[in-house]
Amino acid sequence: MGREHPGTTTTHRIDTAMDSFWDFFWLLLSAFFFLAYLVVLVQVLGDLLRDRGLSGWWKAV
Repeated sequence: MGREHPGTTTTHRIDTAMDSFWDFFWLLLSAFFFLAYLVVLVQVLGDLLRDRGLSGWWKAV
């Protein structure tokens, strides 16, 4: 390994997920669409399970 010079300090930068406004913006946007997808999925499954015209086997499929 290399030698350290006396009197010098080393700083290590920790990369975070949000270095800028746009990283935060894209995180919020992707979280919104993911939650919207989950809401639509629950609505579709709920609609299928409430349908009286389908038999139990078709609901399971």
